[in-house]
Amino acid sequence: MIRLVCVRCAVTYFTVDTTQRRGLVHYLSWLEPVIGTRLAAGTIGPVVFVRANLEFTADHGLLVRVAAAGLEGVARWVGAEVKNVYSQGGVKAGYVSVTVEFANGASALVSAEAAHGEPAMQLLIVGRNGTIRYDDFPAPEQLRETPVASEGSVRWIEESLRAGVPVARRRN
Repeated sequence: MIRLVCVRCAVTYFTVDTTQRRGLVHYLSWLEPVIGTRLAAGTIGPVVFVRANLEFTADHGLLVRVAAAGLEGVARWVGAEVKNVYSQGGVKAGYVSVTVEFANGASALVSAEAAHGEPAMQLLIVGRNGTIRYDDFPAPEQLRETPVASEGSVRWIEESLRAGVPVARRRN
């Protein structure tokens, strides 16, 4: 069982039955609707900041894809379009950190780091009325598949890594 607790007021918002995580669905695909349902209840109010630290793989080649999948999930939790991304790190560095600015003024920091042991995930969601903190050690069977992320998000992060500057969303 995993408990999500409001850091500000020490109220447990919900407990997650980890037996629900069976099957070969990637961890982020499972986690996103679980968190989304809790946010939709409105307990912490509108999301203003998210910090996600994802240590899922020792494969440095997947770090950008993991960061992109995290970015897309966070955007759905914030409920706004991504305006700018600024990426640092890279495959050789063993991490990819993405600072995100949303159209509604919210922001996020999504980091994908090479796992040097047991996979781990730390999530902090700050709303106008409270905070949710989520720490977990994902089941290995959920990390066998490549995380689902659009190629557009992957390219956007890679472009920012190459440029070394924030990159704005392009309109097609």
